[in-house]
Amino acid sequence: MLRANRLADIIVIGRDMEAACKDVCTTLQQPANRYTPITVQGHPARKYDNRITVIGAELDEIDLREWLG
Repeated sequence: MLRANRLADIIVIGRDMEAACKDVCTTLQQPANRYTPITVQGHPARKYDNRITVIGAELDEIDLREWLG
């Protein structure tokens, strides 16, 4: 469903960003080497396909209100 829904924003938060990126890319069939490096709330992150964001942080370090609003 997530792969087919091109309007879904997907946010993944994990302290091991490399492993999270690999898993997300494999699951959603995205090329692992095609991303834009960004920073989210002071943490390193990667943006894939302009809709998938992987943030390298602990969950309690991120203010989720930005996405839940």
